[in-house]
Amino acid sequence: MWGSPMYKRIIVAVGDYPEWDAPVENAIALAAYTEAELWLLRALAVPFVASAPDMVASSTLAMEQSLLANEHILGQAMLAAKQAGVSSHGLLRWGTVAEMLMQTAEEIDSDLLIVGAPSCPGWWRPLSGYLARKLLTQVSRPLLVVTSPPPVTYGAPLWPRLLTVHDGSVEAEQAVAYATRLADAEGLELCEAVVGRAWHALRSAAREAMEHTYQDNASPRAPEAALATNCRTVAVPHYDAAALLEVATTMQCDALVLKASHAGGWYRFRHTQVRNTLLKTSDLPLFLIPRGDHASA
Repeated sequence: MWGSPMYKRIIVAVGDYPEWDAPVENAIALAAYTEAELWLLRALAVPFVASAPDMVASSTLAMEQSLLANEHILGQAMLAAKQAGVSSHGLLRWGTVAEMLMQTAEEIDSDLLIVGAPSCPGWWRPLSGYLARKLLTQVSRPLLVVTSPPPVTYGAPLWPRLLTVHDGSVEAEQAVAYATRLADAEGLELCEAVVGRAWHALRSAAREAMEHTYQDNASPRAPEAALATNCRTVAVPHYDAAALLEVATTMQCDALVLKASHAGGWYRFRHTQVRNTLLKTSDLPLFLIPRGDHASA
C-alpha cells in the first residue's frame, strides 16, 4: 500500500449461499489488501410462527433452529476470511438486512458497507435490489455494490483503475475527492469523466489558474490538477449511463465511483435513473458516496 490505509473497518451482509457470495468475496479481498478489520453480518428474520401467541413452544424451537442454520452460514464466511488471513468478526442479529447493516455500521464506525447488486448471485434477486435501494435512501457512509467475485487473488489491488464522475454538483465533488483519496492511498490509477457544463467550468478554472500561477498559490482546481497524480480526464457530453459505461470500457476502468444522490430539483431524478441503470446493467463494482462527514473522513 502507498499512503495511509483507506479502510479500517469494512462491513458486509452475508447472503444465503456462501459459495456464491460475491459481496463476501469482495469484502475479504479488499480487507486482505487494505489490512482492514472485516465485520460479517448475518441478519435473521423472525420466523412467522413466533408471532402466534398460542405457539410459544413451537416458536422457541423455530428460532433456535434458525439460529443454528444461520450460525453455519456465518461460520463458512468467517472460515473463508480466516483462510485469507483477514481479521474478522461475525454477527447474528434479528432484523432486516438494511436496518441491521446501517445500525451496526454506526456502532462499529465502519468505513465502507458492501452489498450485492440486483443481479448478484448468492442473493435472492428481489431482496438484493431492495437492499441496495433501501440503503441508498438512508445510508450516511460509503457503499460498495458488487455483482461478481473479485478478479484477483487476495493481497493484490482489486481495481487498478477507477472511474469517477463529476457533473458540477457539490455531491459529485465529494465523490471525486473520495476517489482521489482512494487512488492515492492504494496507488491506483484514476480517470475522471466530466459531464457537460462542468467540463467548461473546470477548463475555465484551469485557464484562470495558469494566469495567476505566480500571483496566488491557492489556485482553483483544474482537470489535470488536485486529483491523483496519475489521473486522466475526459469530457462526456451528457449525463447518461451508457455514455459512462462506454468511457469505462474505453479507458479500461475496473470500478466506478459515483455520488449516491443529488440534493434536489429535476436533476435528482436524472441522477437516480443513471444510478439505477448502472446498478442493473453494469458488471463493474460501483462505489456510491453519500454527501456528509463520513464520505470526507
